[in-house]
This record gives sequence, structure tokens and C-alpha cells, in this order.
Amino acid sequence: MTLNRFRNTIADMERERAKYAYECVESIASEYSHLKKNYKSYVRKLPALIKANGLAGAIAFVFSKKDNDKSKSDYAYKLIYEQSQSWLMEKSSLGKLLFKNGYDQTVKNHVQPEANQVQDDKRFIENIINLDIESYRLATTELLALYKWMARFAEGMLGGDEKDG
Repeated sequence: MTLNRFRNTIADMERERAKYAYECVESIASEYSHLKKNYKSYVRKLPALIKANGLAGAIAFVFSKKDNDKSKSDYAYKLIYEQSQSWLMEKSSLGKLLFKNGYDQTVKNHVQPEANQVQDDKRFIENIINLDIESYRLATTELLALYKWMARFAEGMLGGDEKDG
């Protein structure tokens, strides 16, 4: 691979991340306006949480805090968890390499949606925990890069002041 092609690949990955992060934050701005402050605060704190506790610890924390009630502030954790899961397991070029098997799409088409979500949640955590050390580092770097974009877009699109998080 030539140096220019390598640079283009990295730039493409960065654009891919930025596009996905924009879509995530846009969905919060348009569909979950009552969660703007919490979402922005949580996304801004995630990189520090990952650096302090590791990716698995941070994902486990987000998983433990998420609430299925859309009216509660911790529903923002659920959205972040699902966005992270979708990015790393399905949408990211790097994620597709790390998780070659991806998700079994038949699970998503199952009759019981609640059971499917639990299954997907469990599979995401298991996949993170079971990565070899190099893949774990790559997954960590990938999500840190995504959260950087999400935080940038949240700052600009979700309003508020610096003291709201």
C-alpha cells in the first residue's frame, strides 16, 4: 500500500466516523430533545471513563446505567450503548475486521424483541471481553475516536453552556 493510499484510507475512516457521529447526535436533537443535556454530558465523560477503567469497564458501566424508560435521563445511556454497539459491531470498517462474524441477523428478526435486545447486549459485551489484546486496543482506539466526534457534534448541536455536564 502506498503512503497516499494509506493516508486516504485513514481519512476515509475519519469521515466515516464523523458521519456516523453526526447522525447519532442529530437523532438526539430531533427525537430526544429532553435528553440533550444528559446525552452531551455522558458522551463528553466517556473517553475519561475508558482511560480510567478500560473499554470493557466503561461499556459495562454504560450498560449498567442505561434505562429503558424513554422519559428518564438515563435513557441517554441506552442510546449511547446502542450507538456504540451499532458502530463497532456493524458500521465501522475496523469493527467489521475485529468482529468478523458480526451479528447473527436472524437474532434481530426474532419474534421477541426484548429477548433479542438482551441477546444483542450480551453478545456485544462478550465480544469486547473476548478480543485478543491487540484487537482490544484497536476497539478502544476506535470508540475513543468516535466519542471525540460525538462530543464535538453534541457541543455544537445540542446547545447549552459549558457548565451543563
